[in-house]
Amino acid sequence: MPKNTGLDFPPVTVDLDVVQIQGEIALTKDGSGHFDEATGAMNMDLSLSLTLGVDDLEALSQQVGIPLGTGALGCKISPLEVSFSTAKGWPHAGSSFTDKATPADGALAGAWRYKPAITAVEGDQSVCNIIGGFLKDVGGIWLGNSTTPLADMPAATDPMPAKANCTELGKTGTFPNCVDPVCPEGQLGTYPDCHDPAPFAVSKVALSPTKANIKKNKTVKLTLKVTNSGEVSGSATVSLKSSNKQVTLPKSIKVTVPAGKTASKTITVKAAKKAKGKATITATASGKKGTATLTVK
Repeated sequence: MPKNTGLDFPPVTVDLDVVQIQGEIALTKDGSGHFDEATGAMNMDLSLSLTLGVDDLEALSQQVGIPLGTGALGCKISPLEVSFSTAKGWPHAGSSFTDKATPADGALAGAWRYKPAITAVEGDQSVCNIIGGFLKDVGGIWLGNSTTPLADMPAATDPMPAKANCTELGKTGTFPNCVDPVCPEGQLGTYPDCHDPAPFAVSKVALSPTKANIKKNKTVKLTLKVTNSGEVSGSATVSLKSSNKQVTLPKSIKVTVPAGKTASKTITVKAAKKAKGKATITATASGKKGTATLTVK
């Protein structure tokens, strides 16, 4: 239903408990709905504006017992998201339309469950703020079309709905500023599949190149790589050994590895003047081992 021509709302009377005030309803955007001609059932999802106004603030001041000033006042509340249905029962019972051609002799009940900010379209904003304070977070609208005057409003058949909240949307925050929930601090994953992070764990130790030559009284550099399969960073002390006493290197080296990553360190190996043969270099951490074979030239 188009915003400008889809619906023509009659003036309404809004009960603010302390006072009743006249209001005008309008669509803020195109609405959607369905009418079943076979049953007379109707439903509509509408975004509305409700403009409350008086021509004489002095008269309103006397009713509420608060000096509000003089002159006219217009206060607009928008958008009010309201789902109407002939099957709903609050604030008054809805009913299917028996005259399906018009449609007439039926009623729609609906409610807003969140009260947006109120804005002055005429008069003082501070006075509109007072009026807005009287308007509850949950409010109902009943729209009836009857070919005969109603003697009394039909009784409600449903309880007043609860104030809208983020939880019913599966989100967190204060409505309407709802956000997707996230895992608690210290946990990983996408909510609700949260888990404690896997601890630091050495999953692989490697040396490269795995084969190389080294000259007597010279050095060669090897690259040590340590892989962390955990979901938190950590450090490992890697033990280093040589099978040849004439080919030496540090006894150990500490390597810090980010979560789920591989870190590298350079190791310097030295061959003595009397070195000969081969040397197997072994790097070990947390039961994982990497080796390289050096041939002395």
